[in-house]
Amino acid sequence: MEISKFLKKKTLIVCNDSGAGYQIYYFLKTKKKKSFSFYLKGPSKRIFKRLNSYNSLKKAIMHSDTILTGTGWQTDTEYSAIKYAFELKKRVISFVDAPHNINFRFDRKGKSYFPNVIVTKDRLSYRKVKQVVPRSTRVLKTKDYYLDYVKKNRIKPKNNRIIYLSSNFDNILSKLKKRKFNYDISLLSFFIKKIKKIKKFQNLQIFLKLHPSEKAKKYENSKIFRSLQIKLTKENNLLNCLKNFRYVFGCETFALVVAKYYGLDVYNNIKGINKLYIKPILSREYKIKKI
Repeated sequence: MEISKFLKKKTLIVCNDSGAGYQIYYFLKTKKKKSFSFYLKGPSKRIFKRLNSYNSLKKAIMHSDTILTGTGWQTDTEYSAIKYAFELKKRVISFVDAPHNINFRFDRKGKSYFPNVIVTKDRLSYRKVKQVVPRSTRVLKTKDYYLDYVKKNRIKPKNNRIIYLSSNFDNILSKLKKRKFNYDISLLSFFIKKIKKIKKFQNLQIFLKLHPSEKAKKYENSKIFRSLQIKLTKENNLLNCLKNFRYVFGCETFALVVAKYYGLDVYNNIKGINKLYIKPILSREYKIKKI
């Protein structure tokens, strides 16, 4: 369904997380004639490459008719935007980029605020959202704006290098389980053991792309990581990064789906992992090869 009919003259974009950030960014590329104001934090600042139109989130909302947000659950930016908009009786449209942790996207300490309209990009997210939100919230299933762009701009790999895309499960699990985790480096070690047994991957250069919410020190300070002989890539933009590789690995990160439709050889590091911590979805939904 077309979202534009819900947008008023003064539309404010509020975004922090990269998942919904990319969805909104490529949605806006289809609306070149419209002008928008912005309030951006975190990874989304690098995606949109825009200055904030206002210093205060509440002030930005006060001067807008419609608020278009992401739904990151690890930070409060988008939750606060939905909350302020609710209090100021402004219309809110929010993008959900994945079916994970739906409850946490609209709730803080037992206090829930829901948008007027929620936009989902796939049937699984649509179904999960419908289970959580009140009847007063309209849920739409639209096309995946990010993947739509990627499919139209496929590339041909130029070399045989490997890139591993981090998911930052440590951050997710630490918040959910209320204790510290070092799961991402364990996944990397497991990945290295697997590919050493596969002839076509032997002796290839391996790089790691950080999740947008990660810091390099997490890996640079780890003796285990240093022993794996994996280099960190400095390229933050996912598509620019992928242009330099042929083989893409990761564990249940949607970036694998992007890489597949971008024309690369993609593998989900899912075999033999602890299913208590990670629920495998991508290989089934997008036919990504398992390793």
